[in-house]
Amino acid sequence: MVYEQIRKQKKLTNLQKNRLNTIYRRLIVGQATKDELKQLIQADERTVRDCISYIKKFYPVISLSGDKGYRIAKSKEDLEDAKHMIASETSRANEIMDGIVEVKNFVCKMQEEMEA
Repeated sequence: MVYEQIRKQKKLTNLQKNRLNTIYRRLIVGQATKDELKQLIQADERTVRDCISYIKKFYPVISLSGDKGYRIAKSKEDLEDAKHMIASETSRANEIMDGIVEVKNFVCKMQEEMEA
């Protein structure tokens, strides 16, 4: 995973820098789909997603549902899509957190039993 590799290392490789810069430059001028970005940097879908995740740490990247793609928010015209994305991502994060409650309960129960 490119993003995991990027996170673990202090310095980006030239290839990573080039891919990140290429995607950034494309998104700053307008919307692009995942397939367009795959072709642009000649990489697989996972690499594109990892690059987008990295860029999101520094720029307001709007992920549009379906196959509509991504863009960097720059003006008030992006406000509604940005609000929609926040609501969608928050809902998804809450679902993930709800899904681990029972697993956490299990871990606590097992740890208590092991300590007794």
